[in-house]
Parts: sequence; C-alpha cells; structure tokens
Amino acid sequence: MKCIVGNNLTALLASHIFSDLDFYNHESKMVEEYTYIPTTASIIDILNFLSLDFSIKSFKCCFDNRGKTSAKFDETFVNIWCIHTRGKSVVEKSYTDNLSYKVNYISINNLPPLESLNLLKSVLQERVNVKSTLSNIDELDSYDKVLWCHDLRLLKSDVSEYVDSYQYICKHSEVDGINQIFDVVYSIGKPYYKKMYYGENVIYSAMRKIHEKSIDENKVIESNSSIQIIDNLRLNSFKKFDLLGIYAQWDLGMSLGKVIMRCNELREYYIDDKKISKNIFISQ
Repeated sequence: MKCIVGNNLTALLASHIFSDLDFYNHESKMVEEYTYIPTTASIIDILNFLSLDFSIKSFKCCFDNRGKTSAKFDETFVNIWCIHTRGKSVVEKSYTDNLSYKVNYISINNLPPLESLNLLKSVLQERVNVKSTLSNIDELDSYDKVLWCHDLRLLKSDVSEYVDSYQYICKHSEVDGINQIFDVVYSIGKPYYKKMYYGENVIYSAMRKIHEKSIDENKVIESNSSIQIIDNLRLNSFKKFDLLGIYAQWDLGMSLGKVIMRCNELREYYIDDKKISKNIFISQ
C-alpha cells in the first residue's frame, strides 16, 4: 500500500500525478513554499489537462538598499541579503535566481502571481479525495511506501540546519505608489528582507519577530511563523518515506518544475502497472 502526505501545493501536484494513491492532509500548518507558477513545460501540461485559461506574463522586482530603491542591484547587495537570510554569502545559484528585475510566471485568468498560484491550489484541492487528516506518523504503519511532502522534521528529529522566520500580512496603505510599478521588493537594512504585494495586502518576510502593529505604515492583520533553511540536505528518502518538496527534501532548490520531474522519476514505484502489463502480454 502507498500514500501521499502533505497539505501544500507540492502534495496536491503529487496527488494529481498519482491519483490512485490515498491522500492524507497533515494537520500541522505550513507556510506555502512558492509564490508564483513557473513557466515550465511540465506545469503547462498540467494546466492544459485542467483546462485552465492561462498566459505567460512577468512581474517586476526592485531592490531596497537601506531606503534607497532601485531596479538594479550589485554583488554587495546580494552578499548582504544572503548573509541576512542564510547566514552566509556563498549559496546555491537557484537561491538568488529570483533576484532579478523581471521574472516570468504563468497567469491564470489574467491574475497576478500569488493569486494565480492560489487558484491552481484551489482547483487541485477540489480534485483530491482526502482520506483523512494525519496527526501522527504511526497512522501510516500499514503503508509500504509513503510519498512525504511535509516537514522533514516530523520524520527526522535531528534536523538542525534552519532558523525561525516570520511572515506578516498587512493591509496595504502605502502612499508612495511603488506597488504600481513593482510586485516584489527585496530589502537590506530593514526589519524584513522581502515584501510582496498581494491584492489589497502586502506580505512581509522577516528573519526576526516584528512587534510593531504596523510595518511601513501598513497595519498587520495576520502573522505566521515559518522556518528558513540555512544549509541544504537534499535528501531523497528516509526509511520508507520518499521525500518530495523544499521542506521534505530540505532543499531550497526544489522548484515546482523539479517537483514534477521527481514525481516522474518515482512513477515506477507509485503507479500500479499490473493492468498495463497484463494488457501488453495478452496482445503479444
């Protein structure tokens, strides 16, 4: 017996690919790893299968260096930003790839990046038949293989390559109009290292708690705790668990495109080919 565990987009994509497997929604909450849909062929295939109306667009980023905003950045900015978020200046290339003035993404129904991502999640959630909500991994004893898309720390207690991080959702009230030009702002010398405009809100990502009731004069309406991976482990499996996704594999380089690629690599273990084999042998 085989199953999928998770409550994020990674798990939903895995369930779409391995639709015959039992799906367990883990009770513990996770901040979604991704903020936009990348323009990879494998993602486009899934959107076509789901008959979604989509197009390729781009969002713009700017860089706030201690209050001085620019569409360009230099190596010093990148080094300081990486030291602040990862504790080191030398990191994998994929981590800084989004530090770009323009990033292409897939827009569903002409929606902005995060709204498109959330719509895809909603469509996939409607197609998933959740067996139950999981609270303890002992409930998985009857399964021979488990595709684990959730937090690695729930399986492996000695994981220590991370620090706490925080997310703050604020009501957008800025008057500088920067959101009319840019969608994402990467920052150094601020209480936060990134802010992203989302409809009428702005989402701040920070490496420390912000105790004020507003950020940049934007009222805090919700806060969430998360983690920041410092050192990648890049694990593929642990005991009977096949690992899939950023926090399951402890790999910040696991893009959505790579998630689907890994699912395809795991097909031989998670898709029952008895009927296919039977049909092949009958026809010979």
